[in-house]
Amino acid sequence: MPALPSWDLFITLFLVASVAYGFMIQRERVLVTLLAIYVGVVITQLLADPVAAFFAGDKTIAGSFFIRSSASPFTIHTALFMGSVALITLKSGLSGNRESGSLSMLEIMSYAVLNAALVVTVLIGFLDPTAQQAFLAASKNAAFIFTHRFWWFMAPIALMIITGHNRRSEY
Repeated sequence: MPALPSWDLFITLFLVASVAYGFMIQRERVLVTLLAIYVGVVITQLLADPVAAFFAGDKTIAGSFFIRSSASPFTIHTALFMGSVALITLKSGLSGNRESGSLSMLEIMSYAVLNAALVVTVLIGFLDPTAQQAFLAASKNAAFIFTHRFWWFMAPIALMIITGHNRRSEY
């Protein structure tokens, strides 16, 4: 029987893909993605319960429209988070196209890794406690990332302050 790949492989591939994506979008676009992740966390926290109530059939729109489904809380949280991140990143008008503010290769790689770790942390946090413990027990990378979640939220802010201090503002 062939061995199945572990979650560590998928997390590592996600981190590598995030770094590659960071190099492709370059400049401040990686910062727009970071901002979208933070906003996605806030939107998810604010809207998860009302959306869950809507999908459970407990809440209506305009007094008559509702949906009954068996969507799990993880599915609702993940859909809200990923949808809001994608919408803000792609349609917000925050282009980040300033030529003079281009980031170095090290800065882009740092932001990309921090973005990926932040997304993994948030998604693990959406799991119910039993599934979360099982997932963390099955993946050393996930356990490391989730254990250090405070730093994944704070490090991008510190990096923006440190790297932004060395740039002259255009405003």
